Amino acid sequence: MIVLKFVGTDAYLMDRFMPYMGFKWKVKTILNRIFHKILDRFVSEIIVDDMFLSTHLVRAGFKSKIREVRDPIKYDKPINKIKHNGFNVVYYDTTTFKKNNKTIRWLYGLDIIDELKEIFPNINWIKVDGTYNMVEIYSIADFYLRPNRNDGASRMIQECKINKIPYYHSQSNPKIELIIKQIENEIIKTKS
Repeated sequence: MIVLKFVGTDAYLMDRFMPYMGFKWKVKTILNRIFHKILDRFVSEIIVDDMFLSTHLVRAGFKSKIREVRDPIKYDKPINKIKHNGFNVVYYDTTTFKKNNKTIRWLYGLDIIDELKEIFPNINWIKVDGTYNMVEIYSIADFYLRPNRNDGASRMIQECKINKIPYYHSQSNPKIELIIKQIENEIIKTKS
């Protein structure tokens, strides 16, 4: 019994290319698609962490049963907040590990975050990349921003809900106008 698991980027690449992809990456992606389409004949099921991702697999012609299985939440209890100065916005950025790749920056909405940093220069922007102690981060977070263009079920969103941290999360098509409005509203709330 073979089981495949697809996460956000993996599922996205099964039926489309991302902007800024170079020739080598496109060739690698096409070969990866071919490999997985052949493998699909021997797969009993495909696991995704959010059924949103299944649309890419269905469009790509995968025939295996697709099932949603979410990763367990790591920080499942509320964390004590620490008083701090300013307004802290936390965002996720893995480009440190991927050589600041333009395609990955686009996928994670880091181009939008760059725009927001110019609009809100007085905000404290806290970049996390999976290596931080999130107890420390959540204790001072005022807002979490995840403007992805293709995303499954983010564990950090679930953890923000547990910790009552306001957030903006987009699985596709992030809207900068909505993000601006939401951040402005949260800044007003923290001042009152």
